Amino acid sequence: MPEPLARPIGASHIGEKGQITVPAGYRKRYKLSEGSEVLLIQLGEALMVVPSDLTLNHLGVAIFS
Repeated sequence: MPEPLARPIGASHIGEKGQITVPAGYRKRYKLSEGSEVLLIQLGEALMVVPSDLTLNHLGVAIFS
């Protein structure tokens, strides 16, 4: 059976200054560290946090401009 396209991978709380903590497994898998850039993408009523990379940046410019 194919893996679903969207699935929750963890939960986080919003801190006092609006910051969120990305779960450690996700940070490790996508090589995210302090200062890494992520994109915030609204998809319907959902907010997606996506690691920024060159390909996704070009796609975002084409879709969201």
